[in-house]
Amino acid sequence: MDTKSLIIKIATNLFQQKGYIGVGVNEILKACTITKGAHYHHFPNGKEELLIA
Repeated sequence: MDTKSLIIKIATNLFQQKGYIGVGVNEILKACTITKGAHYHHFPNGKEELLIA
């Protein structure tokens, strides 16, 4: 699975469990074991862009 798909999959699970407001970018980074730079490489507009994806 590529990094972008991994981020989407894990973030989707977290959003379903805790809601969009209840999940921070740092929590997503930790769950995916990626850097902040990797996250913003795939989703330059941040968490909202990830939610839409």
